[in-house]
Amino acid sequence: MSEIRHKVFISYHHEDQDEVEDFIETFDYERNVFISRAWHRGRYYQQH
Repeated sequence: MSEIRHKVFISYHHEDQDEVEDFIETFDYERNVFISRAWHRGRYYQQH
């Protein structure tokens, strides 16, 4: 059976960008827990 990964929308302040990128790296790319989507400075980013 394949893993189910949900898309997760992340909204953050630019001062937190380093922490958010670390979080996404860990839980999206390394652990495959979710598929990240992010909103930053009025722009929508799809991480893959």
